[in-house]
Amino acid sequence: MIPQKLIEKGFTFSHLFFVMFLIVLVMSAWLLFNLIKIFNNLKQENIFILENAASIRNIGWIIIVISFIKDLPEMMQVWSMRNQLDSIITMPFSINYELNVGLLFSGLAILAVAQIYKQAVKIADENNLTI
Repeated sequence: MIPQKLIEKGFTFSHLFFVMFLIVLVMSAWLLFNLIKIFNNLKQENIFILENAASIRNIGWIIIVISFIKDLPEMMQVWSMRNQLDSIITMPFSINYELNVGLLFSGLAILAVAQIYKQAVKIADENNLTI
C-alpha cells in the first residue's frame, strides 16, 4: 500500500529503474528463447547436438547474470525516492542489495551440465561414426 503523503507529493520514477527493468526483461526473454530452441530440437529428435549444448550454456550464464541484477530495479527505484521517503519516514532506513545465491548456484550447476552435455555430444558423434 502506498502512503498517502507519498501520493500527495507525487512519485518520481527513475529512468535507471526502467533501464534496469528492461535489461532484466530482455535477459528473461533470451532465457525463454534458448529454452524454446532446446525443446524444438528435442521435438525434432535432435538431442545430442552442439546447438543444445550452447543453449544450455547460454541459459546458465543468463541465470548467473540475473542472480546479480534481479533486485536492482527495485533498489534503484527506492534510491531515486530516498529524498521523498526521508520526509515521510521519521526513522532511518537503509537500502540493501542482496545477491540471490540460489540463482547463482543454479546458474553454475547449469554451466556444469552444459559442459557434460558438450562431452556427451562428442561421444554421440564418435558413436555415430563407428560401424
